[in-house]
Amino acid sequence: MAFENKSSEEAGVAKTSSKEDQPCRLGEAKARAFHPFLIASFPVIAIYANNSDEARLIDIPVPLLAVLCLALAGVFSARVAFATKERAALAASYVLALWFFYKHLLYMVNITLVPLGLPLGRHRYVMIIWGLLVLAGLVWLRLARFDDVRATKLLNTISTMLILVLLPPIGISLAKEYSATLPGIAEQTQDLEEEIVLQRPKPCRDIYYLVFDRYADNQTLENHFDFDNGQFTDQLQDRGFFLAEQSLANYPKTAESLISTLNMKYLRGHLSDKDVVNALPRGHAIGRLLKSKGYRYYHFGNWYTPFRNSRIADFNYRVSPFPSEFAEAIYGLTPLVRLYMLKRSPEQVLKKFEDLKKVAPEPGPKFVYAHFLLPHPPFVFDRDGSTIPWFKASLRSDAENYVNQLIFSNGKILDLVDSILDNSETEPIIVIQSDEGPYLRQADINADLPTQIRKRTGIISAFHLPGVDMAETIPQTISPINTFRLLLREYFDADIDLLEDRVFYFQPNTPDGDGGGNARPYYFTDVTTMIREDQP
Repeated sequence: MAFENKSSEEAGVAKTSSKEDQPCRLGEAKARAFHPFLIASFPVIAIYANNSDEARLIDIPVPLLAVLCLALAGVFSARVAFATKERAALAASYVLALWFFYKHLLYMVNITLVPLGLPLGRHRYVMIIWGLLVLAGLVWLRLARFDDVRATKLLNTISTMLILVLLPPIGISLAKEYSATLPGIAEQTQDLEEEIVLQRPKPCRDIYYLVFDRYADNQTLENHFDFDNGQFTDQLQDRGFFLAEQSLANYPKTAESLISTLNMKYLRGHLSDKDVVNALPRGHAIGRLLKSKGYRYYHFGNWYTPFRNSRIADFNYRVSPFPSEFAEAIYGLTPLVRLYMLKRSPEQVLKKFEDLKKVAPEPGPKFVYAHFLLPHPPFVFDRDGSTIPWFKASLRSDAENYVNQLIFSNGKILDLVDSILDNSETEPIIVIQSDEGPYLRQADINADLPTQIRKRTGIISAFHLPGVDMAETIPQTISPINTFRLLLREYFDADIDLLEDRVFYFQPNTPDGDGGGNARPYYFTDVTTMIREDQP
């Protein structure tokens, strides 16, 4: 009996000791921990709420399902190291919060330490900082003594409130979307196709429309960037190009500019961002017209949703492994961005040039649309073609970065043109054009409005039209809206006139050139006479 009593006491001590090692709980009370799933969902819903004027509901399910699976995996993984389900869920939520905080941490490190001369803005250093934060938090959660149930209920409440706060702006945006009566692109395209009759040309030449985003004309480069781009444009002329030196963009915004260009007519009324996002993927007039004459349509888009792909294209270039720009935005918040850097990746830009070269030997006729985000930021290329990290680019002025990336772009453009000309069975039609001019900088705010508008709309516009007297045929003031009207008239015998070259700008006009920030939809006003003295 003495032995049995002693064993019982020892067992009691052992049992008490075991409880002390356990995380604190309120008796036998339990709490269902759903906060990891809400925390994982928060970035998806928050990005949609902040971009509901452009983001599509159809883009939400895939990334939402992915983050919920990630949360589930996190909860199950944490059970290995934590004694209770509540504590494991708390650990999972902590890691998930840091997982989607990585981009912000990278930004914070860059703006605080890099200006001090500490090169800690690289991913390799930020990853170390991030890893230490994760490790420290998990160790604390493993050792700390606090009430699991109370902490779980508190975090459930906080995460629920975070989600609920986002719902009203989403609801308001959806209500506006479904109540909008703005004119559709489909109607414009249908009207246009009914009016134009094309004759199949002989020879049937390939057509390349190469768009280089925010590429300025020579006058803008000289006046605002103190850079002479004459050597490049002379080299284009040596290759048989005609340079329209007074060409201006019709709209100071990529989507509106290209919608009007590819449909060959000015926009009716005003478009909201949601209209723009849903317009181009459905197709455009020039694509349908050329396909009706036996052309094969190659679409080399970019990450931006309206230009990522086209439903009427025979070939869509694979921009990224992600189904949408929205999914990329979620991915870009995480440490995985170090492995695949999306639109900022220099390798992707170079690969796109090389893949485009492979199209020329393909049997024709072909219509090739290729949109490059060059010299558009982010500025990742130096003038010699070497890549520069973000933190180094941030130490230079935007003007210097822009010029350096433009010089790099010049070399790639000439190389691409030479490859297309050398590998085409029949001399092709090539148009090199920009959709808009460069963005305004802080220094431009003090300039008068016509000067600001002239900078935002001055674009490169170069034509290689075999068999056409370009000096006699192409007006120096030709704007993008007349690009394909001219081609259809000269090569397809279309009974079509050029429209008056007009320039539209944001209303109200704002120094930042962004239409008043969050103003939706975009309203434009005709400012042609303000910046062209020769216009009535």
